[in-house]
Amino acid sequence: MAEPSFWPYGLGIAAVIALAVIIPLLRKRRKTGSN
Repeated sequence: MAEPSFWPYGLGIAAVIALAVIIPLLRKRRKTGSN
């Protein structure tokens, strides 16, 4: 099992990666969808 101190950093990194991947996809979908 991972150490408790690792969870905050792991969740933060996962959130940053998720946003970095999802935001561009949403922008592309909105641009192509609206236009």
